[in-house]
Amino acid sequence: MTNRIVRALVLAAAAAVVVVPATGASAVSTDVDCVDFTYQEDAQDHLDGQIGDPDRLDSDGDGIACETLPYRPVSAAPALASTPVYRFWSPRFDNAHFFTTSAAEASTIRTTDRNWIDEGVAFSAWLPVAGDCLGATPVHRFFSDRFKTHFYTASAQEQQHIAATDRNWTYEGVSYCATTTPVTGSVPVYRFWSPVFSKHFFTVSRSESHQLRTTDRNWSYEGIAFYVLP
Repeated sequence: MTNRIVRALVLAAAAAVVVVPATGASAVSTDVDCVDFTYQEDAQDHLDGQIGDPDRLDSDGDGIACETLPYRPVSAAPALASTPVYRFWSPRFDNAHFFTTSAAEASTIRTTDRNWIDEGVAFSAWLPVAGDCLGATPVHRFFSDRFKTHFYTASAQEQQHIAATDRNWTYEGVSYCATTTPVTGSVPVYRFWSPVFSKHFFTVSRSESHQLRTTDRNWSYEGIAFYVLP
């Protein structure tokens, strides 16, 4: 995915969603040590955004930062059924990515819409019951006909703000359920924003996230969006 993004030449559209600025990757020490982090995951997230290990957080070079730090407490997973989330990519729509839990929707796109390339299962998530994410958090889905892209958020505040103030976006409901803190068996979803493509991108792949953060200036890292299943 990342190499395709680098090769793509597009014109930037107006910014679609309120974006939190992110700091680009750096090979220069930011003068932090393991004692500056409470949990290992926070140190790891910092290391993953660096070129190399300028702060020497990975003393044995195995890619794992600050191994003596405790891990963030993990809660029990929601008592909900899980489902695959399918991922599609469109070079025509300025590097848009689309995610869906609907096997029927995914099949229709594969067989009838040549604008989209099937990238397989991105991750798994929990299914709502009668629209309710019991013990979890709803991930809201928006579509913008102007920007030809979808947007996903687990933030109720962000969802309400977009629905109330931004006519570029149409609310399509709850896509699936996630959690805002780690639970048993969960993995983080990393969120990126590109002012070049006027798109957001989401991935659970640490290597894909690291590559974007350290080699591709088209994308700004916005942090962990929520947690899902691998």
